[in-house]
Amino acid sequence: TTEAHDARAPVFLGGTWDAGVRTLQGMVDGHSGMEAGEETKLIPLMCSLRNEWWNGMAPDLEAAGIGEQQLDAAVKAFIQTLLSGAAPSTELRAVETTPHTLLHMETLAEIFPRARFVHVVRDGRDVVGSLLQRDWMDPATGEKVWCCQSPKAAAEYWVHVVDAIREQGSRLPGRYLEVQYEDLIAHPEASMRIVLAFLGEKWE
Repeated sequence: TTEAHDARAPVFLGGTWDAGVRTLQGMVDGHSGMEAGEETKLIPLMCSLRNEWWNGMAPDLEAAGIGEQQLDAAVKAFIQTLLSGAAPSTELRAVETTPHTLLHMETLAEIFPRARFVHVVRDGRDVVGSLLQRDWMDPATGEKVWCCQSPKAAAEYWVHVVDAIREQGSRLPGRYLEVQYEDLIAHPEASMRIVLAFLGEKWE
């Protein structure tokens, strides 16, 4: 049935860093039908690689008998393997929580036609304040990660990521939901009822 099929469709939670994705992860993970594990980290990279490979090498790939469908099937298998590691029980619906995964919603929406996407948006001022306290280092440069270096950089990061996710979400009607972090904290039950209804999961 389509319903059973929907129950297997993955859920992707995301947003900016420090937006409260982890808070929603904990709430969703408490649901008996879903498994929201740790961030797999690799899905945004895999989506970037997929687009790089196809945009840069399509004629070579097609000459080798690899069309876009085969490439997507391979990328899907890779992502499903990661998700099944995060959600070992086959009974549970996998929920991925790497924040920047939502920057690749359109790619993921093609690969997983029934996937749902939930964007946690937190007041930009709070995200900026939080990022400035982080001592995340960029291994390539040995410097602090760019968006943690100054209030201006952190604010630009917030605007860029939120706008980019919203823009893609506007092209995925019925598959994209935006949740305010402040609502999750102030009105957890009301917020979770909206999230679960959107995901087609029963309220607990």
